[in-house]
Amino acid sequence: MEVTKPEPRTAATGGWAYYRLPEEEVYTHVSCQRVKTIKGGHEAVGCERGVVIAPFEPTADEPCLLITPDSLQTLPVPDADDESLDVCVDVTLGHDEYARGFNLCHQALTSGSADEVVKKVVMCRRVNLTFTQTPQAKALFLRACRRLPHSYVSLWYTPQSGMWLVATPEFLLVADSEVPRRYYTMALAGTLAYEGRLTPPAEWTDKNRAEQRLVSATIFEQLTDLAVKVDQSPVHTVKAARLQHLRTDFAFEVPRGVKMGQLISLLHPTPAICGLPATAAAAVIKQAEGHSRHYYAGYSGPIGLDGQTALFVTLRCMQIDGHNATLYAGGGLMADSDLEDEWQETCRKMESILLMVK
Repeated sequence: MEVTKPEPRTAATGGWAYYRLPEEEVYTHVSCQRVKTIKGGHEAVGCERGVVIAPFEPTADEPCLLITPDSLQTLPVPDADDESLDVCVDVTLGHDEYARGFNLCHQALTSGSADEVVKKVVMCRRVNLTFTQTPQAKALFLRACRRLPHSYVSLWYTPQSGMWLVATPEFLLVADSEVPRRYYTMALAGTLAYEGRLTPPAEWTDKNRAEQRLVSATIFEQLTDLAVKVDQSPVHTVKAARLQHLRTDFAFEVPRGVKMGQLISLLHPTPAICGLPATAAAAVIKQAEGHSRHYYAGYSGPIGLDGQTALFVTLRCMQIDGHNATLYAGGGLMADSDLEDEWQETCRKMESILLMVK
């Protein structure tokens, strides 16, 4: 029993991607006979048009990739929904293993001097899912488009990356389609269950508000290294499936000669997927998680297609392999984080991912 590929490939090196931008009622399908490896990693992204697929940390085996459009179609998202799929969920990384990683992170967050201590670590866990009936990949993508209208939804396949389905609330970098050298990014941190109303920022816990302030201040500081003007919105609450997050928006302009790859390298990995400081947090993550993130917590999206350049962080995602899938969900840990609260946050995020298939 295998996942049905949406399009037959004409060569073993070919790949394809479907994507739907937030709030849009149309989706785009891009395919190519040969997927390009972007040599030079994040710095080299943006030199050619296509759909970029980047891992959390590029390696020789898992590089940044580009699906250049041999074929490009834009189609309306159909209204009809399919019946729910039967799935069997197996917790690969259980509570005990999560607690072990949490304790490693917490030790790093509470040790060292004031100048050296890690301020935030984002730790993820995995869940295995087995489809008990054969799903069609494109049907999964369209289901996610209908059920998660506020998210960026994408489905891609390349021989190097495998197949991934993503429905993320966070964009990394969006280019203004009308004003040259003007871009947008965001700080997204803090998570609560959505229970029919958006919780005003003032009603969030001290931990969530402190996390959001830290992430926002870091991104603002990063942007001032390259941008000539940075506008920052007030913090506000946004809905993402059955969750809500604190968010701050940034609009900024860069001088002539600043390339997209420079901006990506400046922003990625964001504090929302790695931590602060990034290098120290990444080292803690490798110890605490005990598994590769692969393309989770990387980014993907169109560059120069239909006048759109928009890269989104690969969150709320699953890697599909035959009739099996691996779900990834993480959470930001601070010095005052509580183990059970953080565990429940990852559970809620897993449920949001399952909205794409159940």
